[in-house]
Amino acid sequence: MLSKMSLVTTINHSSCEEIAMFLDKNATAFNPPFNTSVDIGSYAAKLFEHAVRFEVRNSDGLVALLSSYINSEKGVAYIPYICVQQGFEGYHIGQKLFEQFYQYCRLNDVVRVELEVRVSNHRAIEFYEKQGFAMQGSNSEKIQLVKIL
Repeated sequence: MLSKMSLVTTINHSSCEEIAMFLDKNATAFNPPFNTSVDIGSYAAKLFEHAVRFEVRNSDGLVALLSSYINSEKGVAYIPYICVQQGFEGYHIGQKLFEQFYQYCRLNDVVRVELEVRVSNHRAIEFYEKQGFAMQGSNSEKIQLVKIL
């Protein structure tokens, strides 16, 4: 049984290596697997250097990650990656990541959040809709979602 007391939320705490290990460990949570479309090491370095990362960790390391690119001048944030590690679903960790992210956005003059999700990822689409995201556009592979804060 997961103890909520053992989970800690952080911002930009993880090293590049920890991010790479998390991305690799959770690659198959995506369809197609994440590591078939990106180079994990390069992507981890990009997130480490340029993204604001909202993390949930336990004593073993990262168990959830939401990364975002913030453009305060335009008031827009883009979420390129969010994942809760298998076995940690159902504990509202994704919800808590978004709450932390929204608070950060408000403090940094962000009024619009954008993300993309694969058309086939019905579970994620349902989650994002519960978060208040609405469809902005789509193509045969992805749906673009937006939320106004």
